Amino acid sequence: MVNYLFRYIIVTFILLIITGCTSQIGDNRGDEEEKMTKVLLIVSQKNFRDVELLTPEKILKEKGFKVDVASIEAGKAYGAEGHVVDVISVKDVGFEDYDFIGLIGGPSALSLEKSEVMNLMQNAYEAGKQIGAICIASIVLAKAGLLDDVKATVWEAPDGSTKKELEDHGATFVSEKIVYDKNILTGNGPGASEEWGKKIVEILEQ
Repeated sequence: MVNYLFRYIIVTFILLIITGCTSQIGDNRGDEEEKMTKVLLIVSQKNFRDVELLTPEKILKEKGFKVDVASIEAGKAYGAEGHVVDVISVKDVGFEDYDFIGLIGGPSALSLEKSEVMNLMQNAYEAGKQIGAICIASIVLAKAGLLDDVKATVWEAPDGSTKKELEDHGATFVSEKIVYDKNILTGNGPGASEEWGKKIVEILEQ
């Protein structure tokens, strides 16, 4: 009887130690994730520009940043060139959880002109967060009132309409691949994807 009780006590003690260690490991992983630099990239539900998402996302993840991808609705988002990505809903995210929030361009990027997207970007900027956009998604920032008196770039339509859109909303258009001014990073299209991603890293590592 004594031996049985002794073995019971020993086994119980060992189980408590294992449980405690497992819990500690889980807590540590949570703490590590909490400390990670976090980036939110927002895409249109359909026809986002694949390279403008995938290239910066790869660069950021290689640097150890946590990257979430969002769209208007949770589920799937479909790239213009065939890539399908899992997305969370913009309605379910808080700007305070991220260090940088960026809008991805593409043929349907202007579908991001929704109150939930514009409010998110406005609130993030007003809170001192870094924000950005690439390609024609810069127009969404402009229409949200965020490029007034800000140097910025955008994909240049042959008829000059995208440049005019920025200028009509108070931006100072700069014909460069990427432009960073007043906590806002803009890129002029697919060809700027790598530079845009690297600049995000540079900004967040300062």
